[in-house]
Amino acid sequence: GFSTSRLLMHRDNSGFLTPGTLATAAEVLAMARAIANAGGGIFQWAADWVSYDDISYSNVDLAKGEEYQAHELKWMKDIAQEHGEKVSMTWVLGFSNDPRSLAMVDLQLGFLEEIKASGGHAVAQSFVRPQGFLWSFIARLHPFLLSPTFTSLQQQCRAENRDLVTALRDPGARQRILAETTAMEGSPAHQEFFNMLRPWDLVYRWTPHYEPTRADSVQAISEGLGRTPLEVSYDLLASDGALWKPFVTWGARNLSPHHRLLMHPQVVPGGDDAGAHHTVIMDATNSSHMLTHWVRDRTRGPRLTLEHAVRKMTHEIAQLFSLSDRGTLEVGKKADLNVLDLNKMEMCKP
Repeated sequence: GFSTSRLLMHRDNSGFLTPGTLATAAEVLAMARAIANAGGGIFQWAADWVSYDDISYSNVDLAKGEEYQAHELKWMKDIAQEHGEKVSMTWVLGFSNDPRSLAMVDLQLGFLEEIKASGGHAVAQSFVRPQGFLWSFIARLHPFLLSPTFTSLQQQCRAENRDLVTALRDPGARQRILAETTAMEGSPAHQEFFNMLRPWDLVYRWTPHYEPTRADSVQAISEGLGRTPLEVSYDLLASDGALWKPFVTWGARNLSPHHRLLMHPQVVPGGDDAGAHHTVIMDATNSSHMLTHWVRDRTRGPRLTLEHAVRKMTHEIAQLFSLSDRGTLEVGKKADLNVLDLNKMEMCKP
């Protein structure tokens, strides 16, 4: 198969878009034709459905975005009509943290249904939980990275083989780092960095269910304690060890949209970055989360049955990728089995 990106956020270190982002319909159709001519396979992409030009998300024109979406659907239907199920189309079905973005769920489910009606095969991938940034003092992302005191202490601890978190609990180091970071938070030169980290009501203490409430947010905790969000963040990182900020698919402030998607016959769990963003995003435990949260522990809405969750993670994914030798328990197929004790499974802190 073939995989590409049609996302405005996928850029190199110089800010240039990845090559497939602005590819024309003719180029996309040619790639699908090559897949079909080679015997068939997967055509996979990551999409934001607004990549009509090399612009920032803040400058997206909604009318142009809708026109672009219609053009995208046109070439997808062209692939379906020309190649049928020989070319299986799949993409990550995403939406942002803006509640208005929930309309994108309906849009993309409509795409799936129209492609199927055109004779094609399309299966979207849904995040099992919102993809988000993990903050910790030993990770590559947290609010105190730019503090000269933090940087110096980090280098000293590496050179002397000392534990960084223990050193950061020193009251003097805490005071200096907070003062430096507070000054930078108010500086125009650092606004882009802090805008990526905020708002504070979308930064949460780490929870094993990844479906927190506002009470778990840094904003709510800081209001309750009468301290600044930066102070609360520092102390939580120094004690609990991790904070979490949803990056995408948190528009409902709960996992109701994910439940809807995971129940859809043309959606499978996927879109995971288990290693592409090392120490910032960790989706490697998503399969376990399907069982611990969606099957066993969820309280903020309906759960999934064990049978449904297992089918989604095995049979349906095997079907998508034409792995006909596995995915079901049948004579002659691979004995590709996992034996788990659901009652003892635990989602550990990254």
